[in-house]
Amino acid sequence: MEKRTPRGISEDEARKLTDNDKHDSDPTWSPDGKSLAFSRSNRSWSPDDDLGPGDIYVINADGSGERNLTDGPEDESFPTWSPGNDR
Repeated sequence: MEKRTPRGISEDEARKLTDNDKHDSDPTWSPDGKSLAFSRSNRSWSPDDDLGPGDIYVINADGSGERNLTDGPEDESFPTWSPGNDR
């Protein structure tokens, strides 16, 4: 039996959408399934280091159109979508 993600994507179809030295985490699909919101640390990833505060990003499901939604000194993480998919 083929394994599938919660969104029905097979392991063969799954792929990495971002490529950087930061720690991207906490992805969440938009209600319409067209994009993902996620957290990104502001510092390079290291197993022995605190990642520091993070920001919220959005990226299209095909990996295009990445954009930073927050840029403050506070830690912004664990993004959620509004029910209307407008923010």
